[in-house]
Amino acid sequence: MPDQNLSPVEGSPLREIPEKRGTHAREALTLEHRLAIAAFRDHLELCGRSRRTVTDYPVDVEPFLRFLTEQSVENLRAVTRSHLEAYAGHLAAKVHRGKPLTLRTVGGRLSQLKTFFRFLQGTGRIYHNPAAQVALPRRGYPLP
Repeated sequence: MPDQNLSPVEGSPLREIPEKRGTHAREALTLEHRLAIAAFRDHLELCGRSRRTVTDYPVDVEPFLRFLTEQSVENLRAVTRSHLEAYAGHLAAKVHRGKPLTLRTVGGRLSQLKTFFRFLQGTGRIYHNPAAQVALPRRGYPLP
């Protein structure tokens, strides 16, 4: 019986196909979250946003939705400003490649969330936008 890990054509081991980034993480999202992300992606595309925005914004919203699930918040209408501020603290404490995330990265992620919640409110998925009053981090400038 031939080895199942060999290619029948070449007789060499089959190359494993790597999974897409975040595949396991997407499975952890609720159906409501996955539908909201899909609708958000479609909305960005219909609004004529750049291809990079259409692909990156929904992907960058997913970690926040997983954070909510860890906080036992599964309904998007139950999200509050304090959840967003706690996530901002989580991002500020996060280390990537041995370095903490920059204020610019944290601000960008929060800006994407503000766009996501504006979309949710505009489409009637939520009644109140909890991100409306969340302040983006500002970079300090040295005094002259």
